[in-house]
Amino acid sequence: MTGEMTYRDGLRFVGLPDSGLSRWGPPKSFSFLRQLPWLPIADTELLHLSHFCPIGIVLAETGPSVVALTHAFWHPRGSLDARGGWSAPYMPMALRSLPFRLSAAAGAVEIAPELIAPGEAVFALYDEDGAPGPEFAQALDLLARVRRGALRLAEAAKALLLAEVLVRLEPLGEGGHDEVWTVSREAVLALPPRKAAALTVVSNLGFELAGAALFSQRWLDRSRIEAGTARDRSDEVILMPIVPAIEDTVERLMVVDESELFSFEAFVAAETSADG
Repeated sequence: MTGEMTYRDGLRFVGLPDSGLSRWGPPKSFSFLRQLPWLPIADTELLHLSHFCPIGIVLAETGPSVVALTHAFWHPRGSLDARGGWSAPYMPMALRSLPFRLSAAAGAVEIAPELIAPGEAVFALYDEDGAPGPEFAQALDLLARVRRGALRLAEAAKALLLAEVLVRLEPLGEGGHDEVWTVSREAVLALPPRKAAALTVVSNLGFELAGAALFSQRWLDRSRIEAGTARDRSDEVILMPIVPAIEDTVERLMVVDESELFSFEAFVAAETSADG
């Protein structure tokens, strides 16, 4: 994607070929995050980020996406210090890759020139052979990891949608934003066994997403959960009551192969003999 694109908070991204830049530097302040609705995240950083900011599910026309909520409307305590620096021990990959991002549609690299502080364009975009410079290559790797991990989280979010455990958050006052949802602890605890077991498939990511979203609600302004939906007023996140139901369902759904093509007893005996 080429041409100019503007974030809803006024942060301007342009296609990298159209920027006219040959050098870049990382932003010195993240104060713009106070007005940015959310950041894309990867599955590999989901549990890390649940310790520092609310995890939300954005429902757009293109499908769901899992995000870290950064706007003060939902995350009043924020993760920034007085100088606009990221204060949490773990920094999201989307922040570490700034001033770059991948366009939503074509996956082309875009850059936000305003985030490059004057006199701080210290890294070359490309070397003499036209290959990405080492710092730019590292940013590209981070962007690719976020894109791959976000796709996996999107599939997990679909599982939560099908399980009907999501509740809507109040939208930002200025409007024009996609719907943002979170997980209802009450709905998760009320899951019937088969739906609960379904969240454990595909590397257990659906269940991990539900747990991470609930755990992260310590950072969420819970008054933003829309009236008329299930509310969780407890600070505890207890998932243990449905674990026996999951184990029972999975045990009934899984059957050990007892055919003559493979003898489990012979395999164990052979292993025991080799160890002895």
